[in-house]
Amino acid sequence: MSCGHAVAPTSLVMHCLYELENGNDKITCPDMKCGRDWDFREVRIAACLSEDENSAFEQKIAHNKNRNNMEVKQCPKCNSSLKRKGERDKRIVCSVCTKIDKKKYEFCWICLREWNHRGTEKCGNQNCGFVNPENVEKLAKCELIDVSGVMCPSMRACPKCFTIIEHMSRCKHVRCPYCKYDFCFICLKKYFRGQVMFSCEPAPRQTPSGEQSD
Repeated sequence: MSCGHAVAPTSLVMHCLYELENGNDKITCPDMKCGRDWDFREVRIAACLSEDENSAFEQKIAHNKNRNNMEVKQCPKCNSSLKRKGERDKRIVCSVCTKIDKKKYEFCWICLREWNHRGTEKCGNQNCGFVNPENVEKLAKCELIDVSGVMCPSMRACPKCFTIIEHMSRCKHVRCPYCKYDFCFICLKKYFRGQVMFSCEPAPRQTPSGEQSD
């Protein structure tokens, strides 16, 4: 591949399915020290995709991209509807509040509270992600599903950034579409690429306090 890592066609197809079934609209190198985005034209050739496979993959990429980019949220201060420019942006500037107050107003895309940190990854608010009422309700009321033979909630909050993720594939290993953190959807423990399959107990539903409820 262009990043210098070699991948067999069959393995590449399986990796593409993994990425797309987990809601990603880009195919990235599975090497944890790399993580480079691959151009789909390169992937198509290296994976020796048939016309039907190529069409199916392109449709899935378009679907995921459309879903990921259509998110619109309201400013917690003035309730203006805003759409973030970058699909991974967390630090959002409300132009309406900034204009009215004549001072830049920024809030966190994840927890919908005022931004209280210098960086762009952590907003500085405790339990970021869980405090959003919509997220709390989703985690509390989502249905139980069968994941690799184990019943667990169909939605989880990423253990690293708290982004809400809905399980969409058969595999229990998922990658957060926002921070790219790999973890087990069942037990919520960190997953390392290439590790041997293991059985685990399902972690209870997650709560705002960071604790887990039955």
